[in-house]
Amino acid sequence: MKGLKLMEGYIKISRAILNHPAVNKRNRTFCEASAWIWLLLEASFAERDFNIGDQKIRLNRGELCHSVSYMAEAWGWKQSRTRHYLDKLEKLNCISRGKSHGISDGKPIGKSADIPNTIKIVNYDEYQDMSGKSNGKSEG
Repeated sequence: MKGLKLMEGYIKISRAILNHPAVNKRNRTFCEASAWIWLLLEASFAERDFNIGDQKIRLNRGELCHSVSYMAEAWGWKQSRTRHYLDKLEKLNCISRGKSHGISDGKPIGKSADIPNTIKIVNYDEYQDMSGKSNGKSEG
């Protein structure tokens, strides 16, 4: 691979690509790069409330909240492979995992065990092209 130069820059990818017929196929298996892009696309662009079961979770920019089983199914992987991949991303400082900011009726949820885990994309803003943005909307 000597002499191979990595490309730099950005491309704009709509989150809707996950539902495109060319990508959204039954029984597909993601590679690690596809799983990473899926995580980037699933992360919240702005702070928002996310409903999971009967709980409302406050997600900050760059965070997502999914179970290992949900991600494994989405990626066509076994749960053990999914856990190992998330561990790898955490060791590489690509993600961090922790408890979410659970709220119920506008009040924080008290019991830690009842609060789902979140994944935070480390340096999420580096994956976003913020040029040409105004009030969260593209110009032009």
